[in-house]
Amino acid sequence: MRLVILSPNPPDCMAFGPRQLASVLKAGGHQVSVVFLRGGVGANRFDGEHVYQYPEAVVRDVVEICRGADAVGVSFMSLYWDRAVQLTEAVQRALGLPVIWGGTHPTVRPETSIQIADYVCVGEGEIAVPQWLEALHGGDPTAVRGVWARVGARVIDNGEAPDLPDLNAIPWPDFDTPGHYVDHRGRVVPMTSARMREVLPRLPFHGGRQAIGMRVMATRGCPHRCTYCASSAQRPMRRRTVESTVAQMRWLKERYPFIEVFYEFDDTFFANSYRWMEEFAAAYKREVGLPWFCQTSPTTLREDKLDLLLDAGLIYCEMGIQSGSEEIKELFLRSETEDQVRAAASLLHRHHTAGRMLRPRYHVITDVPWESADSVRMTLSLLLSLEHPFDLAIGSLVLFPGTWLNEKATAEGLLTDEVRQIYRKPFLHPVPSWLNWLIYAAGQPWIPRPLLRALAQLPANTPLLGGDGLRPTPFTRALHRSSRAAERLPRAMQAVRNRELERILRALTQVR
Repeated sequence: MRLVILSPNPPDCMAFGPRQLASVLKAGGHQVSVVFLRGGVGANRFDGEHVYQYPEAVVRDVVEICRGADAVGVSFMSLYWDRAVQLTEAVQRALGLPVIWGGTHPTVRPETSIQIADYVCVGEGEIAVPQWLEALHGGDPTAVRGVWARVGARVIDNGEAPDLPDLNAIPWPDFDTPGHYVDHRGRVVPMTSARMREVLPRLPFHGGRQAIGMRVMATRGCPHRCTYCASSAQRPMRRRTVESTVAQMRWLKERYPFIEVFYEFDDTFFANSYRWMEEFAAAYKREVGLPWFCQTSPTTLREDKLDLLLDAGLIYCEMGIQSGSEEIKELFLRSETEDQVRAAASLLHRHHTAGRMLRPRYHVITDVPWESADSVRMTLSLLLSLEHPFDLAIGSLVLFPGTWLNEKATAEGLLTDEVRQIYRKPFLHPVPSWLNWLIYAAGQPWIPRPLLRALAQLPANTPLLGGDGLRPTPFTRALHRSSRAAERLPRAMQAVRNRELERILRALTQVR
């Protein structure tokens, strides 16, 4: 059987789910092509009216790639809803092939997904989708556990797919190129090693330059149960063995010799046991040896574990802080204290100033419907207490389907239109309010902290600042725009100094 998996995904083409399913299906004797259709979410507007659509030429190419397949899959997250609908309707209209949806969004919203797709895989697909493909060939595809079906106006609810008990029982995700495709300059073309080099993420590196990175994952699931995160709906954590994890990274390094850094992209890498990390550090240092990144949290970061990983080449950590407000942390089910945040940040800062690590990056969530201006100031106060330099990743809260916050907002009447309020929400661009600008400014080492503390005390109940500091005004919008523009200038100059022509061209032609 031949399956084409369409993957609307971020520009880096990691798409772990489609790649993992492709490798499992290939091991079972099926023919599989993954079509990576890149696109960011930066063009959305706060009125929720921006609808992402692929160019007509791209859609025509997708249809031709699907021609002759037995079925088409579409795997996507909630923010790619519009693009998934566009692709599905194009394939159904032109080819009449059965289309099955899977991934995070269809799993948590099967009732609405099945109104568009012919089938929906609810849960993990490594067991259910191969069974469904076999049933398409000679059985009843409407009776597969975990795969919902639509027959005319009737929906057949087949429950959830069985979980995969052991990640080590399946092959690595398919990161090879044969048979796969990627959008390129307004068309869809075969994936090659050269194009893989183009699409891989560029990550921060020494000297202010960017390095070609490859993301990998050793675990599935997350130890935390944050109420805003779709991962909170996943099953308990499972992990690959050290041997399997390192062997994959070694293969990737040999297959793509242009890789300069690895990003171990588990939700919280430091949640692994000390023994697992000790074995990993030794094996990685011996068999791979490239600089690498990972993610951590204030409650899992430990100095003894960090020392192990630094010796194995770790140079960069991202850490979720999210909020400095006790009220909001309780809402988020975040258990870390301010002291734990400061201790973790101090540990990372100490190794940065010693030259062993790049400056860290901290994550913060803004635009929480239940948050007051005073609560935002608590987050600002916490950030101003951390030692510079650090970068900030500031996200606007998205009430993702399947999360507790989504249910709470719906029950309270705050969420009435998921398409506009979620699927088209610009989470990478927080509301351009006065207090959000102060949060942004806290991450800029050139802005004096005493000045920011003084600005935070200004009475926000003025029209210029939005009344409470939480609503945008023409002044605060202009402030955000000018600050972002000013921030880009030194980065552009650094790229010129480093002669990173490719970086400059990528910035000018980044897919939206």
